[in-house]
Amino acid sequence: MKAAIFFIAGKNNPNGLDTLRRVILKTLEKTGEDAYVVIASEANTNLITDFPDSFSKRIYKIHGDYKNLSDAVLKAGEEGLLDCDLLFLHSPGDDIDINADCINTFFEYYRLTDAGLIISDHYEYLDDDPAGKPVLQKLKPGHDPSNVIIPGRMNNPALFCHGSLIAVSAKYINPRVFDTDVNYGTDYAIRMGVLAQNGKIFTIPKPLYTFRRGKPFYPGAGLQDKFEAGNSAKTSRHFSYTQDPARFEWGPVSFQKYLKDIGAFLPDSYFTRKVPVDPTLGNGISFVLPTYNRADLILYAIESVIDVRKRVDTFIPIELIIVDNGNDNTPNVVAPYIQRYPDLVKYHKVFGMTLGGSRNFGVHRAWNRIIGQLDSDDVLIGDPVTKILKQFERTGAAAIIGIYQTAVRNSENGELTMDNHVITHDEYLCNQNNPLLQMCIPGPGAPRYYRKEAILASGGYPDLLYGEDAALSDQMLKQGFIIERNLEEATYIAVRHSANTDSEELGSDILLRKNFSKYSFKQSIIEELKHLVLCNTYYHKYNNRVGF
Repeated sequence: MKAAIFFIAGKNNPNGLDTLRRVILKTLEKTGEDAYVVIASEANTNLITDFPDSFSKRIYKIHGDYKNLSDAVLKAGEEGLLDCDLLFLHSPGDDIDINADCINTFFEYYRLTDAGLIISDHYEYLDDDPAGKPVLQKLKPGHDPSNVIIPGRMNNPALFCHGSLIAVSAKYINPRVFDTDVNYGTDYAIRMGVLAQNGKIFTIPKPLYTFRRGKPFYPGAGLQDKFEAGNSAKTSRHFSYTQDPARFEWGPVSFQKYLKDIGAFLPDSYFTRKVPVDPTLGNGISFVLPTYNRADLILYAIESVIDVRKRVDTFIPIELIIVDNGNDNTPNVVAPYIQRYPDLVKYHKVFGMTLGGSRNFGVHRAWNRIIGQLDSDDVLIGDPVTKILKQFERTGAAAIIGIYQTAVRNSENGELTMDNHVITHDEYLCNQNNPLLQMCIPGPGAPRYYRKEAILASGGYPDLLYGEDAALSDQMLKQGFIIERNLEEATYIAVRHSANTDSEELGSDILLRKNFSKYSFKQSIIEELKHLVLCNTYYHKYNNRVGF
């Protein structure tokens, strides 16, 4: 079998051409005759030269103007330089060690799986210390549903990263997979393109290479300059996905094309369903707070709602519905608040419920039309009521998702330290009229507000231990309800601490299990969307393929 290892050289690479030349040279030295290198230079001449003559038959070069990385790959293919079984791409800018064993193992698993996209566990240097040791990064299996949408590492699923090396089968080197409409999120576009063409993702459960992340480099006409102009203070080697320009392409470009290719896309006009009105409900807001063994934390959430009650117009009905699914001292902590504020604080004891079940229990007992979602370790600030109620009245939305701040609570003295960081999880979708595009992201964060009637019409929160709120939003999308955003003020504080979730004790793999649960449900929703499209010929014209 034959491997082509693709590199791209640009004068504006912040890591320097000398670093790239060194990476290419050690790749040639550590791999065998079954692997060759393709170097694409963004210039009117080759930028990387002077390799030993012994490697001359394993180096192919092209140069020219490229729109982006995918454009360079496709042009290399047009030049006949990608006559291979597997095309290897590494993240531009990274310092990576690829050897013959790595290439051969990829070959072995390709023969076994015929996968279109192959990734692997790996080692990563997380600092610049030459004497430092690399950290093992384990990736989730290729069949994991949360990999299908946004990938994650098994041992650190908060990091949406597959590493620095991917291999693409030769049959998928085409313009659909290497989408030139995508400038920054090339890896996600490749993955969704492979899946759209019925290809498979496979994760090799062995660490096959080592790398050190470089400063972000986006090859293509003006892309690096645009990135640096907008992220002048954020161009370090490690930066959050909330600062990644690729996030503006995930939903509106790559995921939308994927949905159209599999026959699951619905146009903006679908999301206009009016919420049924229950005239018996109050015109205020009911905050539903499920809790599990958080006696030491829940008082902060309760007191924050009491403060909101004092700040908000007294004619607006407000209630806090606590659903206690635990077995600690929570009843005794809550009791004084119930006695002092009987019209505000309501308490219910339940047993053995999932988080989705606990939320449904509270929703069914809410007196008001609007349901506010509050976790028992978080707190409210400012006025999270007045503008939200007006937005519901103005828009007819079934749900409104806001922005929030983050903080850390000291477990010993309870002191809250603000991060001064406002999270707008999916601000890149706020100008999109089609809420379906939010399904490709980890899930819109707190705070969430819902019409009670819409929750009930959508079947309630799914009976899940985790990810029940994201799953409810997905159910509402399927129903055609309107989901709005509110970016005006962060009146919700998400608090980090070393405790437990609202449904069980916290384990080291909690995020992994939450993502699996959340995205398993998303996959079932996507299948239902395909059925919806299939059964309504009006929606066929919006999709490139219809049926299963």
